Amino acid sequence: MEHRIFLKVSGIAMIILGVILALCSDTLFNYVVRKVVSLSPSSILLELWKKTPFPMEFDFYLFNCTNCDSEIEKDFTPEFVQLGPYHFEELHEKVNITWNSNHTVTYQQLRRWFFDVGNSNGTWEDNVTTLNIFPLSVSYITRDWGALSAITLSSLLRASGSAVLTTETAGQLIFDGHLEPFLSMLTTFSSFLPVDLPYDRVGILYGRNNSPSLDGIINMETGAEDPSKIGIVRSLNYKTNYDAFEAECAQVGGSAGDFFPPRQARNSTVQLFVPPICRTLKYSYAEDTEVHGIPCFRYNAIHTMFDNGHTDTDNWCYCEDKCPLPGIQNISKCVYDGPVFLSFPHFLHGDPYLLQQVKGLHPNLDLHGMHITLEPRTGIPLEITVRLQINMLLHRNPRVSLYRNVPTIVFPIIWVDSRGRLPHKYAVYLGILLSFPVVCIFLSIGLIALGLLLILLSVWSQLTKRLASCRKRKNRKCNQENVPEELTRPLSVML
Repeated sequence: MEHRIFLKVSGIAMIILGVILALCSDTLFNYVVRKVVSLSPSSILLELWKKTPFPMEFDFYLFNCTNCDSEIEKDFTPEFVQLGPYHFEELHEKVNITWNSNHTVTYQQLRRWFFDVGNSNGTWEDNVTTLNIFPLSVSYITRDWGALSAITLSSLLRASGSAVLTTETAGQLIFDGHLEPFLSMLTTFSSFLPVDLPYDRVGILYGRNNSPSLDGIINMETGAEDPSKIGIVRSLNYKTNYDAFEAECAQVGGSAGDFFPPRQARNSTVQLFVPPICRTLKYSYAEDTEVHGIPCFRYNAIHTMFDNGHTDTDNWCYCEDKCPLPGIQNISKCVYDGPVFLSFPHFLHGDPYLLQQVKGLHPNLDLHGMHITLEPRTGIPLEITVRLQINMLLHRNPRVSLYRNVPTIVFPIIWVDSRGRLPHKYAVYLGILLSFPVVCIFLSIGLIALGLLLILLSVWSQLTKRLASCRKRKNRKCNQENVPEELTRPLSVML
C-alpha cells in the first residue's frame, strides 16, 4: 500500500514540477541572464569586462592633399588621395574601478594600440600633407578678438614661421606628434601665458596610447538592481551633461559598448556612448541576421545622425552659433575649441556641397556606414562598427595674415574604422546560455512523462494486487467445491 502511494505522490509532484518549469522557463532564463551579465565584484563576467581578452580592429585612413604645394587662395579646391589603412589592434582595460552603493560602477578605460604592419597598406613613415592644425585652431579661437590682439597674434604666427599646411609622417600625425613652430614658441613662454598648454606636440592621438585619458571617468549602471539599465552610462567626469551642447543633446547616456540592455526589440533604438566626441551615436533596426550561427538583430547608424536639425528636428540642439551643413557636426567645444567637425567617412549622408568643395572622396555605404549586431534576449553585442571622420574648418580670418586669403572649406583630415567581433569560442558559451529555455522545455516534458509513468506504475501495481487477490479467493472457493460432502461435515457428526 505504501509503495503505491509513494509512486502516485511522486508522479503527481513531477507533473506539477514539469508544468511549473514549462510555464516559468522565460522567467528562469531572465534570472539566469541577469546573474550572468550583471556586474558586481563577484560577477561571472567580471574579468572579461575588466580586461577584454580579444583585441578590437582599428584602422586609420589619412587624407593626403596632392595639390597643396600650390598657394591656397579663395578659389582653391584641394585634391585628396586616401592613405592606409594603418592597421592596429586595440586592447581595452578598465582601471581605477569603484563599486558604488547606487548599483553603478565608476572606472577609467585604458586603451592600448599595437601597430600591425602586415595588415597595413603603407608604413608609419609615409609622408602626408594636410592642414597645420595648431595655428588654424588658434586663429579660429581668437576670431572675435579685438584688432590689437589680432594684429599681435598675426605677427607672432609670422615670426614663428608657422604655415597653413604641413607635411609630416603618418606616425607623427596620429600618435607620435610633431613639433609645430608656433606651439614651440608658446611652450617657451608658457609660464607667462594665462592658460595651460595641454601638449607640447601636435598629434591627433598624441599622448593617448596606453593612457586612460581619452575616455575620461565613466560612471555606468551595473544592472544589479534593474537589468534593463545594464551598461548605461550615467555620468562622464562626474557630470551628467556635456558642456559642448544644450538641452537633450547635452545629456550623457547610451551604452558604454560592453553590454546593452536585454530583451531588445526590432523597433528599439540602440545608443552607443562615445566620450571623445561628446555625444551618443544612435542605431536603428535594419534586419535579422546571424553571427556564428546565433540569431541576432542588426542595427544601422541613423543616416541623419549629423543632420543638425535640417531634416531631423531632434538634432536642433547640436547647432553651435550657425548651424553647419547637414552631414557635419561642430564638436569644437569637445576639443579645446578648435574648428573640428565630425562626419561619416567621405561625407556619407552629407550635403552634396561638402563633396563639391573637395576632390577625391567617394562615399560608400558598405565601406563607410556603421552597425551594431546584438543578441536581442541577452543584449550581448556580437559585432560593433564605428566609423567616423575628423575634419577641420579652414576659415578666412582677415585679421590674421596667414589666413587672410584662404577659402572656407571643410577639410578632411582622417577617418577611423573601429570594429569588434565576438570570437567563436565565446559565442559557443553564449549559445549554451541561449539554449537554457529549450533545455527547460525538454526537462519539463521529461518530468511530466516520468510523472505519468509513475502514476501508471502505481495504478498497475494496484490492479495487479487486486487481480492476485481475486485469483486467490477464486482458487479457495474452487478447492472447497471439489471436497466430498462427507469430508466437510463436522467431526462430531462423522463420529
